[in-house]
Amino acid sequence: MARITSDLALDIQPDFTSPTFEALRDCIIGGTQALHQEVAADLTTAWQQDWDNRSIAWVAQVNEDARLTAEAAQTAHEHTEHEHLHLEQETEDELQEAEKKKPR
Repeated sequence: MARITSDLALDIQPDFTSPTFEALRDCIIGGTQALHQEVAADLTTAWQQDWDNRSIAWVAQVNEDARLTAEAAQTAHEHTEHEHLHLEQETEDELQEAEKKKPR
C-alpha cells in the first residue's frame, strides 16, 4: 500500500445524497430499481469500509515509523558509545605509551 501522507481523522465523509453525486448515483442505478437513497447508503458504507481499512494501515504505518525512529536512535546511541569507548581506549593506550617512554 502507498504511504499515507495525512491523518485519516481529518477525512470528512462525503454526502453521497447531495446533488454533486447525483450523476454518479444515476450511473450506479442504471436500469435497476434501486433508489437514490439506497445507492447513497451503499456509497457511504463503501467509503466507511475503505476508511476503516486505511485507518488500520495508518496505525500500522505510525507504529512502524515509531519503531524505525527508535531503532535509528538506538543505533546512533550505540555508535556514539562505541566512539566514546574507542576514544577512551586510544587515550589509555597513549598514556601507557607515554608512561613507557618516561626515563627511570
